[in-house]
Amino acid sequence: MFRIRPVRRTEFFQPMSCGWWIASSLFAASILLVYGINQAGLARINVCPTKAIFKIPCPLCGGTTASVHLMRGEFLTAFALNPLAVILVTGSAVWCLLWLVFGKRLGTTLPASVIAALLVIALVINWAYLLGSQP
Repeated sequence: MFRIRPVRRTEFFQPMSCGWWIASSLFAASILLVYGINQAGLARINVCPTKAIFKIPCPLCGGTTASVHLMRGEFLTAFALNPLAVILVTGSAVWCLLWLVFGKRLGTTLPASVIAALLVIALVINWAYLLGSQP
């Protein structure tokens, strides 16, 4: 199901274009900026249209806040806010650590359709958790 193979370090960045890096950096910067403004109390910005319009959390609501708590080492608080975000951030960190430190790449032999189905199931479960835990 999963396999770890050795790779050249240059192979990691080959599929990522300059535009991809710029877009990813701008997206991360905008999320952190909104989070910083909200935490400083300068304004209350809600970036989730689902929550703003329908007053219910979307499947990824609380992901930014959970990621910040995770970086602070507050694992239980982060997991309570959004379990899927914690799993994805931790998994991404492990994936990058394998490449950067050990020169290994984690891959899977599962077909793309199975991976997509598993992601949709994870989103639905996470959404049910968020809907059930909202006040």
